[in-house]
Amino acid sequence: MKFFLAFIFIITSTSASASWSLKREYGNTAIYSSQNHTLLTINHKTTVPKIKKFSKKLINKLANDKKKMLDFIGVTDWKVTNSNLERSKEITIITIEGSYRDNQGEVNYFIEKHFYSSASKLQILLTNSDLNKINKDATDSHMQGFRIKYGF
Repeated sequence: MKFFLAFIFIITSTSASASWSLKREYGNTAIYSSQNHTLLTINHKTTVPKIKKFSKKLINKLANDKKKMLDFIGVTDWKVTNSNLERSKEITIITIEGSYRDNQGEVNYFIEKHFYSSASKLQILLTNSDLNKINKDATDSHMQGFRIKYGF
């Protein structure tokens, strides 16, 4: 019976995690894809400008800068539906969620997380045209491996 329960635990815990496949790397950036076709883009910088104050104003600036940049590649209707700021002694996490239309007119959803420490910054961006799939792939347990890899 103990063996059976251990087997069930292993199966359920491994099936609950996303399986990410590396698609390409370029400098500090890596792009992965999940079984749900969620794209995950990671950018890690060890030299970052010091941010004096983390606030909603900073989140709005990040969102506005992103929208301006994406306009150049044909992204339209880029909007933030949720944002959050979390702080601890070691790190600050900014989360931005929303949707946009790609250059083919298809609606896509995104979840973007910025992790700041005193020494580095990690940005994780997830995108998918299916909101349920992106929410499934964006759980903290699915991000944990990337956070550990980059020291967050």
